[in-house]
Amino acid sequence: MKFYKLIIRCFFYFLIVKSASAQSFTNNTGGIISDNTLTYYPLMVSGMPVAIDSVNFGLLSVCVNINHNFDANLDIYIRSAAGTIIKLVNNRGGSGKNFINTCFKEDGVIPVGQGLAPFTGSFIPEETINGINNGQNPNGVWSLGIHDELPFNTGTLLSFTITFGPNPPKTPETSICTVTNGKGCKCPDGSQNCDLLPDITNSEKIIDQNFIEFNGYVRIGVGTPNIGYGPVEIRGTPNCFCDSVKVPCSTTICPNGSNPKQEVVQRIYHKDSSRITFTDKPAGYMLYHPAHGHVHLDDYNLNSMRLHGPDVNPLTWPLLGTDKKVSFCLVNLSDCNAIPGACKDKNGNTLLFNNTGNPGMGAVSGCGTEQGIYPGYIDIYYPGYEGQDIFFGNICNGWYNIVSVTDPKNLLVESDKTNNIAVVPVYLSLQKGDCCETEFAADTLIGTAPFSVQFADKSMPLSSKWYWDFGDGDTANIAHPLHEYKKPGIYNVTLKTTAKGTNCVGANTKNKLITVLPKTGAGNTYNVVVYPVPFISTIKIYYELLQSQSIIIKLYDAAGRELINTTRKDNLAGPHIEVLQAINLAKGVYFLRIYIGNEWRTFKVVKQ
Repeated sequence: MKFYKLIIRCFFYFLIVKSASAQSFTNNTGGIISDNTLTYYPLMVSGMPVAIDSVNFGLLSVCVNINHNFDANLDIYIRSAAGTIIKLVNNRGGSGKNFINTCFKEDGVIPVGQGLAPFTGSFIPEETINGINNGQNPNGVWSLGIHDELPFNTGTLLSFTITFGPNPPKTPETSICTVTNGKGCKCPDGSQNCDLLPDITNSEKIIDQNFIEFNGYVRIGVGTPNIGYGPVEIRGTPNCFCDSVKVPCSTTICPNGSNPKQEVVQRIYHKDSSRITFTDKPAGYMLYHPAHGHVHLDDYNLNSMRLHGPDVNPLTWPLLGTDKKVSFCLVNLSDCNAIPGACKDKNGNTLLFNNTGNPGMGAVSGCGTEQGIYPGYIDIYYPGYEGQDIFFGNICNGWYNIVSVTDPKNLLVESDKTNNIAVVPVYLSLQKGDCCETEFAADTLIGTAPFSVQFADKSMPLSSKWYWDFGDGDTANIAHPLHEYKKPGIYNVTLKTTAKGTNCVGANTKNKLITVLPKTGAGNTYNVVVYPVPFISTIKIYYELLQSQSIIIKLYDAAGRELINTTRKDNLAGPHIEVLQAINLAKGVYFLRIYIGNEWRTFKVVKQ
């Protein structure tokens, strides 16, 4: 009899589960998706068994219909009636649009991280929904959470449906690399133990496509792709400051009217086989920017207009102007597939999303106090945003260089710091005309024969042709020649240029620019040269010591009154230059006496 009662009891339980297996619940009202805000949209679930699990009966799927013009801005969550929150989508889809009839389920066709917008069909979610099937009571208010991490993009939740049923699919072993599962993560050296570092570059293509000229300034857009093996990820700390004074992070305005700055850390993930751990290191500060309505990481980018110099480092080139904005909010604004050529390796090869180290790995992105850019994604600041102007004043039409550097203060840890600079030649046509101003510089003006001088063309705009006359019979026709002077003498230097694009021809001669001294002899022979002759505001003294010793320098007026008396103690052997400030002296004749090599030498100098 007991056996039959058990059979009947099991039969009725089967009917209850069977009847519950087809139950779906839908929110058809949806709502507007607010910018830079996490919003939950409710859904009542009732009439269900009092417990759900991942074996017999549980949550099977979450399906959504969302119109949004930039999917990568969105994080999507499901929150159970018991309060368990599962992340379904983590900033996927790049600049693509919409989630249409999109279902998240453990037996989805592909992981959502491998999907493309518009997302249609079934996808394995970022986190397993079996995390909800843990014995909790499903009855009550469920919610779909949507976090739009960036202002200016709009969207609407049209509807969402959650479905329960028997035999929930098992959580698949996915090869997707995440911040909680290192199984699918790759190390740069092919090992199973490494730091998963970002590699932030600076896209020349983004600058080239987003360059707008005005008279006296330009406005540019800048893109910073992450082509590394881990996200660049910053998080706010409890340490906030007004200037150097620590204040509560709830402070909105400092005494001087500015916003307080908040100290941030960079989160660096580490892979050890399938295990992911992390460390946090200081990475500067972030600041709320009222003009943008959100938080920016300070000292992230610096843009400038420059000429061209002899050094390989563009940050040493002659500077014409910089912008005032060096901060970003770090967000997955687009991906490497959406803008071909924006993501490149150090050899100039174009990279697509799946060519990057661990595409899509990351936990936070957006404009809040937690920000980041995942591998395979690009953050872009377009020229319409405040602070993207480079002012340079009144210059000639022609070619110049935009130089943009990411992380100019080296606050962030990356796998490669050599690819953070973009150099983009730009042609200006709205300036003061097709003129040219020939200018040049020399790295040294005096020395003992033979010695070399590095010359640099500093003409505006950039030149396409050069003719150098070094005054000693030699010439050159390159931009930045290194010239060796072999014979003693004082030489004039002339540069003639032809401007690139406009063909404007200019010339500049600098008289008595280079002084070449005879080679120092043996014994107590010392080279001493006083220049310029005449002088205007400073007297320069070039001398060479055969051994370490002190020298004395005195300056007298024509009446014999001592005006300057200075001693240079224990100068090392070799060449030296002393500069005497004489700007307050009246025009006229003066006498300079120098004690060197155990003797006094006297020079007549004239102020002009």
